[in-house]
Amino acid sequence: MTLALLFAYQQVVWAGGGDAFSILAASDQQRRAADVTLTASIYAIYHDLYSREPSAQELKEALQFVKQYPRLSYLIERLSQ
Repeated sequence: MTLALLFAYQQVVWAGGGDAFSILAASDQQRRAADVTLTASIYAIYHDLYSREPSAQELKEALQFVKQYPRLSYLIERLSQ
């Protein structure tokens, strides 16, 4: 379920064909909501896989990775199943 949310987030981000301008054009409120959803998904993944919360550094690195490589979210979802 949480990986599905992560994948859905990535699909929303790339819905504009991966155009970085469309991402930047999103309102601050939309970006904050997307960041909250992504953070919650990462917390859920860590809980499911490791039975713990991510450290601050792990969360930061996970957020950076997913934002830098959004198309890999599909692979992450498939590998974790």
